[in-house]
Amino acid sequence: MSGSKLSRRQFLRIAGLTAGGVAASSALAACAPQATPAPTPVPPTAAPAAPTAVPPTPVPAGPAWSTAPTAAKPDKMYWIYWPWGTTETEMAEHFTKDWGVPVETISEANIEPLLNKVNTMFVAGEQLDVIKTIVANMGEWIENEVVQPIDGMPGVDEYKKDMNKLCLESVELLGKTWALPYYQSFYIPAYFQDHLEKAGFTAAPKTYEELEEQCLKIKTDGVTEYPILWMAGPGNEHVSWEYFNLVHNWGGTVFDKDAKPTLDAGSKAREALAWWRKSFQETKISAPESLELRYIPAAKAMWTEKYSFHLFTHHYYMSQMNSQTESPIAGRVKNFMMFNDGATLGWTALFVMSALAKSKEWAWQLMQAAGGRTKDGNYTAALKYGVDAMLGSGFNSVNNNPAIKESWKKWTDVDLNLQQWDKATAIQLAMPAMLKSWWNPWNDACAVTVQNCLGGKITADQACDEMIAKHKEVAG
Repeated sequence: MSGSKLSRRQFLRIAGLTAGGVAASSALAACAPQATPAPTPVPPTAAPAAPTAVPPTPVPAGPAWSTAPTAAKPDKMYWIYWPWGTTETEMAEHFTKDWGVPVETISEANIEPLLNKVNTMFVAGEQLDVIKTIVANMGEWIENEVVQPIDGMPGVDEYKKDMNKLCLESVELLGKTWALPYYQSFYIPAYFQDHLEKAGFTAAPKTYEELEEQCLKIKTDGVTEYPILWMAGPGNEHVSWEYFNLVHNWGGTVFDKDAKPTLDAGSKAREALAWWRKSFQETKISAPESLELRYIPAAKAMWTEKYSFHLFTHHYYMSQMNSQTESPIAGRVKNFMMFNDGATLGWTALFVMSALAKSKEWAWQLMQAAGGRTKDGNYTAALKYGVDAMLGSGFNSVNNNPAIKESWKKWTDVDLNLQQWDKATAIQLAMPAMLKSWWNPWNDACAVTVQNCLGGKITADQACDEMIAKHKEVAG
């Protein structure tokens, strides 16, 4: 990372948190609700199924997770996250029961407002101990010392030995170790089996040409008007990330290893964006409402039976599309491999330690409860995420737990998902610019530009020129 560390006042100004302004990364979130409704009514949500009991994994006691730090207990600890059900509050209570230290949980609606809140607390010098985040936020936080590394903390090396490659690539950044995993996922396409059968197809497409051919046949046969639903709503991890994955699968790049854009004329990045725009504006095989839908609303929109393909979904949203308690089409949505030998992007969301932790030793203890082992030696949170919600883990021992694989069978083809997982490239390796301090403002602008392109307001060439110009503006 180049450049000197900013003062807190400078960081505040650049983050857009001065009076009368909001952070660029949350601007998109303000433009649309966090949960966009599906385009047509769907059946009422049933009460969630009772959590599946996960058999404990016998693990010998170890100092990292079963021994209290020698440092004085803080009066209170602070943990900020966007919630996944009630898991975080349950783990905070678990931690307090184990160690006798109260935890104040700070729940933000999603990734963008969490980034805003963390930056505000940092500038104000407020105590903050553990942060849930994504790799895309780490560049600016590392450069400005918002977070601190965990190298040398007891048990770090043991945890790293159990991490898979995709996880290690995310927790080890710029020569240091920063995190324990929250969850892991990757992009994988899905299709509604009924539609393909009605149009006379016996298998999912294997190329973009076959995809377009099947979609046009589905339209011509009157099966549905818009066969493809994308997860392309506004947000810093939505339409732009869909674009990055499309380009990666197309065999191209958006940035080179030096974080310089590779969006010039004749590039794969332009070619892929032109095809994507064409699918909305010319062949009209992509649903216009895709540009309004974020993760869960898009997955639930598949329940309406209006769409034949869902591109590109996170692997665990199959638990929504095939929900046995909510989905009227449960069991009828299938996965297939990404084109071009399965090239796809994957990521590991993280739990990191704030630089403003009251006690580094106790912050590490809370980090372990959130993203590692609890006092009894079990990966309590990771197993709960995996069994109840199909979230992957960065730990091999969790992903290989029989309870995980057994749970996933009701939602998807487990073996196919594991094959696709093995082909995933860590998103920050494919997008080196993601670890630059200017990434978030560039990515926010990218999302707006790509949406304008898909919506027909500008061409793919104009969009790529805009993204190049934005890079010059923010990166210098």
